[in-house]
Amino acid sequence: MSNSTSDSTSNVDHLSAQDASFMQNWIIQEAVEGLFYGIEFFLTLSAIYFLV
Repeated sequence: MSNSTSDSTSNVDHLSAQDASFMQNWIIQEAVEGLFYGIEFFLTLSAIYFLV
């Protein structure tokens, strides 16, 4: 058995504050983009429904 004291969060200790901020902004950007794609998909389905 290994007597390791590290946990799963220790592998991100090397990230700088700038890296963490970049990742946070990227995640927010991707979430907003996904929301817009979802709205676009819903509007497309609605348009198809009304046209058919």
